[in-house]
Order: sequence, then structure tokens, then C-alpha cells
Amino acid sequence: MQDNLIREYEKYSTAKELCEVLKVVYSSTSTTRLRALTLKFNQYVLDLKHLMIQHLDVMKDMIRELQNAGTELSNEQQVLAVLRSLPEKTWGQVKMVLTHNEQIKTFECVANHLKLEADRRETEHAQQAALVAHAGQHKPHKGKRWNKSAGARQSQPQSQSQNLPPKGDKAMKSRRGKRGGKKNVAKAKCYNCQKMGHFARDCTEPKKVRPNPSSPSSFVCSQVFVANSLFGWIVDTCATKHMTRDRAGFIDYHRVPARNHYIAMGNGAQEEVLGIGSYQLKLNTGHELRLSDVQYAPSIQCNLLSVTTLMEHGCSFLFEQMGLSICFGKDLYGLGFMNNDFFMLELANECVS
Repeated sequence: MQDNLIREYEKYSTAKELCEVLKVVYSSTSTTRLRALTLKFNQYVLDLKHLMIQHLDVMKDMIRELQNAGTELSNEQQVLAVLRSLPEKTWGQVKMVLTHNEQIKTFECVANHLKLEADRRETEHAQQAALVAHAGQHKPHKGKRWNKSAGARQSQPQSQSQNLPPKGDKAMKSRRGKRGGKKNVAKAKCYNCQKMGHFARDCTEPKKVRPNPSSPSSFVCSQVFVANSLFGWIVDTCATKHMTRDRAGFIDYHRVPARNHYIAMGNGAQEEVLGIGSYQLKLNTGHELRLSDVQYAPSIQCNLLSVTTLMEHGCSFLFEQMGLSICFGKDLYGLGFMNNDFFMLELANECVS
């Protein structure tokens, strides 16, 4: 010990008394240290240079330090702190959606949602980069070969070229080629609406979706894009397959080859399917609904429950003005409600307004 410390603690006669005093002074977290940890935790923001998993690990370490210092944070405080750390410019919409999701109650739950969203953004960014690289490819320039015969003809005197016989109109017409003249619009047929008098590029009718025969597709006959993402599952009579944008509910999952499977939307757009698997839903009636061959497409705005697919497995539906009933045989299996002109499936622990 230094001399000043010896003078300060020399009044304690036994080692036991000295150890107890030193334990009180040096083992506990000071008020200044606790304030510094709390301030750092409240002001911590995601660094765009870091990955989402790194950001979550840092926040988890800070929560552990506060707990060791004697400050217990509730699950609600931890979730709000994670959402507050996300930048508004790049994660504003995700913050709004997760804030109003009542099923997110713990740090692990919000962390799983953010990891899935980060993976989806990384996949989308990689696809866009691949498209840009493909569009930027060009064929190498090949120099023109010198033709000896052509050079010899160009070196002939001008008098000889003037003595050549004039070319006829037939030769001039052949030079114009197949697409030399203008097409008559009145005789043109539109490949989109099959009507005469205009071309497909000038057609005012909705563009028809022509999927690639070698690439399997699923179809949604109605427009399902909305202004904001809808949580839950929409009971859709036009969807040919079950579709979801949330990967958390899969009980088995496998990826599909890139750019091999698409969903054809009602507005003519196509969304890529990244994987297929079995999905499990816990209904409000106490039953569990296991869906097979569910397509994972994170770019769609809502989850779709295919009525035709469930009817093929023996389910029946009763649509009413304010809701719907799903029966399997004579038993009531599930219920639904109306939300923004959509029939939504009632799930367990879901608040129906």
C-alpha cells in the first residue's frame, strides 16, 4: 500500500475488520459507474458498419453489466431499448411494425425478428447487385478486318467508277431490308389485348403475366399489396398456394434455387420464392393448423392462407358479413374476422378489434 492508504486504514486492528472495510469500498459498483452504464445503454445506436448480430451482442452485454451492477431491466424495457437503438432513416418502418406487435415481449423475440429482417435485406441487396453486374456486361470490341478486294476496289481510279452502270430501284429496295419501311398501325395487332389498331407498347389494358414455362410459379389473382404490412394471415380465395413473409413459424424449411420459383401477383409483378416448408399456426379455438408446401417470399406485404388448398384437404368455409368459420368435417376448427376489407384468421393470443 501507499503511505497515505496505510495511514487511512491503520486504525483497524484485525485483518477481518480491514477486509470488510475494503470490500465495502472497492467491491460494489459506484454511483458514477452505474450512471455511466445507464447513459451508455440509453444512448447506444446501431452503427451502420456493424452487422445486426454484432449490434445485438453489444446490447446484450450492456444489459448483463447493468444486471450485475444491481439494476434489473424488465422485458418491456429491454425491447424498447433495442427498438430505440435502430436508426429512423433505415429502420423506421421496421420499428413501427415491431412496436405495434403485441407478440414481441422479450429481448430474444425482437432479436430473432431483426436477424430475419437483416438476412432478408442482405439477400435482396445481393440480388440487386447481381442484376446490376449482369446489366453492365458488354461484348468486347472487335476491330474490322481489312479486305484486300475492297481496298483494291477503293484504289481504282474515279473514272472507272463513273463508268459503272447505275443501280436499279430493285437493288435500292433490297438494301432497305425487311424492316426498312414503316408499319401500318391500322393493320397492326396488339399482343396484349389481341385488338387491332395499336401496338402492345401503346396498349392501355393491364399487362398480361406470361411466366416462364421452365420456372414454376404460383398465382394470386387479386391485388394483395397494401399501404402498410398486415400481420396475421389473410384468408384468400384466389391464392393457389399458402404464402408467408415471416420465416419464424416454419417447422421444417428448405431453400429453392435462386430465380427458379416466383409468385405472380394480380398487378403483373413477380416476387421470388426463397424457400418452401411446413408452417404451424396456433388458432384461437385451441387447434393447431399445420400447413404444408408453404412458400417463403419476404417481399410480399402479408401472409396468405389459400382456401382452395385447404378445401382439397377436407376443410369447408362459411363466409359471413363480420367473419368466417372454418370447419373440418362437423367440427369447428377455426374462426376469422374482418379487417380492412380482408378476412383475417384468428390466432392464439391475438387481440381482435
